[in-house]
Amino acid sequence: HIPSSGDSSGSGEEASSVDALMAEIGPMAAQPSDDSNGQSVAILLDTKVPGADSSGGTGEVFDWDLAKSIGETHKVPVIVAGGLSDANVRGALEAVGTDGLLGVDASSGLELNGGKPGQKDLSRVRAYVEAAITTAGGTAP
Repeated sequence: HIPSSGDSSGSGEEASSVDALMAEIGPMAAQPSDDSNGQSVAILLDTKVPGADSSGGTGEVFDWDLAKSIGETHKVPVIVAGGLSDANVRGALEAVGTDGLLGVDASSGLELNGGKPGQKDLSRVRAYVEAAITTAGGTAP
């Protein structure tokens, strides 16, 4: 767990948490294992909410500035998650940048309003994918 700006007493604590995490991950990124098929290690960045039962999947937006900093400082590809939806994926991609960004992950932000958990709204999924592709410089289908 990397403290977000909301549960950290200062940027020093946040920075030391990131450095500690990267000290553990760094050797894995430098030396791919036999079963990695040559693929690099990436970090999935999601938001932990104090008191929540899980380390992610809460729908709370991750600190995009922190995601950009981790990718740039530690030269490790990042996957940004945490509160992403069709309404904000463009802003996330613009804030984090596409250099060093391996992907974006969304789930609850694409659900049907009033639907069962996990039930996706196809129009929101389509809008999310189109926004992600075009923001990254591609052409949406």
